[in-house]
Amino acid sequence: MCGGPSAVVQVVHVTSLRINNYGYLERMVPASPSTWMATFTRVVAQAAAGFRRSRRLFHPWGECFAGTITLLVPGTLGIREEYPCLVRLSKGLGFVGAVPDALGLAIRIERPQPWDVLMVSSAGTGVLGRLIITPSALWTRPCYSTLMPYQRADGELMWLHARALGGHTVSVRRNALTEAIKGAPLGFELLSGASNGAVHWVGELTLERTAEPGLSFDPGVNQVEYLRLYPGWLTAIRSSAYLGSRQSRGATLSD
Repeated sequence: MCGGPSAVVQVVHVTSLRINNYGYLERMVPASPSTWMATFTRVVAQAAAGFRRSRRLFHPWGECFAGTITLLVPGTLGIREEYPCLVRLSKGLGFVGAVPDALGLAIRIERPQPWDVLMVSSAGTGVLGRLIITPSALWTRPCYSTLMPYQRADGELMWLHARALGGHTVSVRRNALTEAIKGAPLGFELLSGASNGAVHWVGELTLERTAEPGLSFDPGVNQVEYLRLYPGWLTAIRSSAYLGSRQSRGATLSD
């Protein structure tokens, strides 16, 4: 051993580490898998914060809007309900200018129990297309899709999609969407996709005015009773990741 004393190497499991208030790693009591995921995500986000202006690891920059959403009521013959909503459109990796990026569409439906729906730009509403994240240089070009399905009360699975209405062309350049909506509201049709690829109209989303930035979303926490993200175990992991991200930014779901 190079003529010196033997080195003693102690292996510390990642679940027993955390970043303290001084920025150093320290031991902590082993936690449950969900707590570990939140801690791990927080550590990664804090490390990345040193290299980015924003403390969001993904979708670091976005534009926020207030509007209305109209939805078909499940189990009725075309009855519709309208709710106020808050929406954030964001760039997945935060590329500057009009460089194509994976685009995010996050919706907070302001019901008595808030409902958060998160979508990403995809290749379409088809069985395979909805699972393929597709970069775009226009907010209004892609189909947005939920990557995880929802399970209905009858056990069937469905995906949600959104597509811009009106033939608008809005670049992903910073503030281009804000300027466009100052001129006129921007609408999206909302669709549901079944396991077999069948697609049905289920509502409409309208962005009407700008809103305060800094919104935080969690589709695993803010759900409705008749549509639950599936599978449940993946939803729990995803919520833990969102929790870790919020904690790293000092944010809450009410922000």
